Amino acid sequence: LLAKRDRGELADHVAKLANEKCKRPNTVLIAHLVGAGVGLAAGMLVAWWFGARRGARGAATEEVGGVRLARIRQRVVFFCAAYYAIVVTALHVLEPTFDPRFRFMSEYALGRYGWLMTTTFFVLGLANFVVAAGLRDVHQSSLGARIGFGLLTVGALFVCLAGVFKDSIPHFLAGVVAFPSLAMAVLLLSLSF
Repeated sequence: LLAKRDRGELADHVAKLANEKCKRPNTVLIAHLVGAGVGLAAGMLVAWWFGARRGARGAATEEVGGVRLARIRQRVVFFCAAYYAIVVTALHVLEPTFDPRFRFMSEYALGRYGWLMTTTFFVLGLANFVVAAGLRDVHQSSLGARIGFGLLTVGALFVCLAGVFKDSIPHFLAGVVAFPSLAMAVLLLSLSF
Protein backbone atom coordinates (compact mmCIF):
# COMPACT_ATOMS: atom_id res chain seq x y z
CA LEU A 1 0.00 0.00 0.00
CA LEU A 2 2.85 2.36 0.75
CA ALA A 3 4.39 1.65 -2.66
CA LYS A 4 1.03 2.33 -4.35
CA ARG A 5 0.75 5.56 -2.36
CA ASP A 6 4.22 6.65 -3.45
CA ARG A 7 3.39 5.92 -7.10
CA GLY A 8 0.09 7.81 -6.79
CA GLU A 9 -2.01 4.66 -7.33
CA LEU A 10 -3.48 4.30 -3.84
CA ALA A 11 -6.68 6.26 -4.45
CA ASP A 12 -7.52 4.21 -7.53
CA HIS A 13 -6.72 0.99 -5.69
CA VAL A 14 -8.95 1.87 -2.73
CA ALA A 15 -11.77 2.97 -5.05
CA LYS A 16 -11.54 -0.33 -6.94
CA LEU A 17 -11.64 -2.32 -3.70
CA ALA A 18 -14.56 -0.30 -2.42
CA ASN A 19 -16.54 -0.97 -5.60
CA GLU A 20 -15.81 -4.69 -5.41
CA LYS A 21 -16.19 -5.33 -1.69
CA CYS A 22 -18.61 -2.68 -0.47
CA LYS A 23 -21.76 -3.10 -2.49
CA ARG A 24 -24.34 -0.61 -1.24
CA PRO A 25 -28.02 -1.32 -1.57
CA ASN A 26 -30.15 1.33 -3.20
CA THR A 27 -32.36 1.53 -0.12
CA VAL A 28 -31.84 5.26 0.36
CA LEU A 29 -32.62 6.02 -3.29
CA ILE A 30 -35.72 3.83 -3.19
CA ALA A 31 -36.81 5.47 0.10
CA HIS A 32 -36.50 8.94 -1.45
CA LEU A 33 -38.50 7.90 -4.50
CA VAL A 34 -41.21 6.39 -2.31
CA GLY A 35 -41.13 9.51 -0.12
CA ALA A 36 -41.58 11.69 -3.19
CA GLY A 37 -44.57 9.57 -4.21
CA VAL A 38 -46.10 9.78 -0.74
CA GLY A 39 -45.53 13.54 -0.67
CA LEU A 40 -47.08 13.99 -4.11
CA ALA A 41 -50.13 11.89 -3.25
CA ALA A 42 -50.63 13.71 0.08
CA GLY A 43 -50.03 17.07 -1.61
CA MET A 44 -52.67 16.35 -4.23
CA LEU A 45 -55.09 15.34 -1.48
CA VAL A 46 -54.42 18.59 0.41
CA ALA A 47 -54.79 20.56 -2.84
CA TRP A 48 -58.12 18.93 -3.55
CA TRP A 49 -59.34 19.35 0.04
CA PHE A 50 -58.44 23.02 0.44
CA GLY A 51 -58.88 24.01 -3.20
CA ALA A 52 -62.54 23.08 -3.11
CA ARG A 53 -63.12 24.99 0.14
CA ARG A 54 -61.96 28.41 -0.96
CA GLY A 55 -64.75 30.77 -0.06
CA ALA A 56 -65.65 34.18 -1.40
CA ARG A 57 -65.31 37.14 0.98
CA GLY A 58 -66.21 40.75 0.53
CA ALA A 59 -63.72 42.62 -1.67
CA ALA A 60 -63.34 45.66 0.65
CA THR A 61 -62.81 43.54 3.77
CA GLU A 62 -60.44 41.22 1.95
CA GLU A 63 -58.29 44.07 0.63
CA VAL A 64 -57.81 45.86 3.99
CA GLY A 65 -57.43 42.69 6.04
CA GLY A 66 -55.37 41.01 3.35
CA VAL A 67 -52.69 43.70 3.35
CA ARG A 68 -52.40 43.57 7.13
CA LEU A 69 -52.30 39.77 7.12
CA ALA A 70 -49.69 39.76 4.33
CA ARG A 71 -47.41 42.02 6.40
CA ILE A 72 -47.76 39.75 9.42
CA ARG A 73 -46.94 36.72 7.28
CA GLN A 74 -43.89 38.46 5.82
CA ARG A 75 -42.59 39.24 9.30
CA VAL A 76 -43.15 35.67 10.51
CA VAL A 77 -41.31 34.21 7.51
CA PHE A 78 -38.47 36.74 7.86
CA PHE A 79 -38.15 35.96 11.59
CA CYS A 80 -38.09 32.21 10.89
CA ALA A 81 -35.41 32.57 8.20
CA ALA A 82 -33.29 34.84 10.40
CA TYR A 83 -33.67 32.51 13.38
CA TYR A 84 -32.60 29.51 11.30
CA ALA A 85 -29.54 31.31 9.89
CA ILE A 86 -28.45 32.54 13.32
CA VAL A 87 -28.92 29.18 15.04
CA VAL A 88 -27.13 27.18 12.34
CA THR A 89 -24.23 29.65 12.36
CA ALA A 90 -24.09 29.45 16.16
CA LEU A 91 -24.13 25.64 16.05
CA HIS A 92 -21.15 25.63 13.68
CA VAL A 93 -19.27 27.66 16.29
CA LEU A 94 -20.59 25.84 19.38
CA GLU A 95 -20.08 22.34 17.97
CA PRO A 96 -16.90 22.54 15.85
CA THR A 97 -16.54 18.73 15.83
CA PHE A 98 -19.56 18.47 13.51
CA ASP A 99 -18.19 19.08 10.04
CA PRO A 100 -21.15 19.90 7.75
CA ARG A 101 -19.18 18.68 4.75
CA PHE A 102 -19.35 15.12 6.06
CA ARG A 103 -22.24 15.10 8.54
CA PHE A 104 -25.95 15.78 8.19
CA MET A 105 -27.32 18.96 9.74
CA SER A 106 -29.76 16.80 11.70
CA GLU A 107 -26.85 15.37 13.67
CA TYR A 108 -26.58 18.66 15.54
CA ALA A 109 -29.76 17.57 17.34
CA LEU A 110 -27.76 14.78 18.96
CA GLY A 111 -25.06 17.08 20.35
CA ARG A 112 -24.84 19.13 23.53
CA TYR A 113 -26.87 21.95 21.96
CA GLY A 114 -29.33 19.64 20.24
CA TRP A 115 -32.33 21.55 21.54
CA LEU A 116 -31.28 24.47 19.32
CA MET A 117 -31.25 22.31 16.21
CA THR A 118 -34.60 20.81 17.17
CA THR A 119 -36.17 24.26 17.34
CA THR A 120 -35.04 24.97 13.77
CA PHE A 121 -37.17 22.11 12.45
CA PHE A 122 -40.28 23.66 13.97
CA VAL A 123 -39.31 27.16 12.83
CA LEU A 124 -38.78 25.97 9.25
CA GLY A 125 -42.07 24.09 9.36
CA LEU A 126 -43.85 27.22 10.58
CA ALA A 127 -42.29 29.30 7.80
CA ASN A 128 -43.46 26.82 5.17
CA PHE A 129 -46.99 26.73 6.64
CA VAL A 130 -47.16 30.52 6.59
CA VAL A 131 -45.95 30.69 2.98
CA ALA A 132 -48.44 27.99 1.98
CA ALA A 133 -51.31 29.87 3.64
CA GLY A 134 -50.30 33.10 1.92
CA LEU A 135 -50.02 31.46 -1.48
CA ARG A 136 -53.37 29.75 -1.04
CA ASP A 137 -55.05 33.08 -0.40
CA VAL A 138 -53.30 34.87 -3.26
CA HIS A 139 -52.63 32.38 -6.04
CA GLN A 140 -55.05 29.51 -6.65
CA SER A 141 -55.65 29.92 -10.35
CA SER A 142 -54.08 26.77 -11.76
CA LEU A 143 -53.95 23.11 -10.86
CA GLY A 144 -50.16 23.35 -10.57
CA ALA A 145 -50.47 26.14 -7.98
CA ARG A 146 -52.96 24.13 -5.94
CA ILE A 147 -50.76 21.03 -6.01
CA GLY A 148 -47.75 23.20 -5.15
CA PHE A 149 -49.68 24.56 -2.16
CA GLY A 150 -50.51 21.00 -1.12
CA LEU A 151 -46.90 19.87 -1.44
CA LEU A 152 -45.69 22.88 0.54
CA THR A 153 -48.16 22.05 3.31
CA VAL A 154 -47.15 18.38 3.37
CA GLY A 155 -43.46 19.33 3.35
CA ALA A 156 -44.01 21.71 6.28
CA LEU A 157 -45.79 19.01 8.27
CA PHE A 158 -43.01 16.48 7.68
CA VAL A 159 -40.29 19.03 8.56
CA CYS A 160 -42.04 19.43 11.92
CA LEU A 161 -42.22 15.65 12.30
CA ALA A 162 -38.47 15.46 11.67
CA GLY A 163 -38.10 17.72 14.72
CA VAL A 164 -40.20 15.38 16.83
CA PHE A 165 -38.14 12.30 15.92
CA LYS A 166 -34.47 13.23 16.33
CA ASP A 167 -32.42 10.06 15.88
CA SER A 168 -34.54 7.31 14.49
CA ILE A 169 -36.08 5.76 11.43
CA PRO A 170 -39.14 8.10 11.70
CA HIS A 171 -36.76 11.10 11.40
CA PHE A 172 -35.29 9.61 8.22
CA LEU A 173 -38.76 8.85 6.85
CA ALA A 174 -39.94 12.38 7.63
CA GLY A 175 -36.95 13.70 5.69
CA VAL A 176 -37.54 11.51 2.66
CA VAL A 177 -41.07 12.91 2.38
CA ALA A 178 -40.25 16.53 3.35
CA PHE A 179 -37.34 17.25 1.01
CA PRO A 180 -38.89 15.99 -2.25
CA SER A 181 -42.24 17.57 -1.34
CA LEU A 182 -40.66 20.97 -0.81
CA ALA A 183 -38.57 20.67 -3.98
CA MET A 184 -41.61 19.69 -6.07
CA ALA A 185 -43.62 22.53 -4.47
CA VAL A 186 -41.00 25.07 -5.48
CA LEU A 187 -40.97 23.78 -9.07
CA LEU A 188 -44.75 23.66 -9.45
CA LEU A 189 -45.28 27.06 -7.83
CA SER A 190 -42.53 28.61 -9.98
CA LEU A 191 -44.12 27.22 -13.14
CA SER A 192 -47.56 28.42 -12.10
CA PHE A 193 -46.33 31.98 -11.55
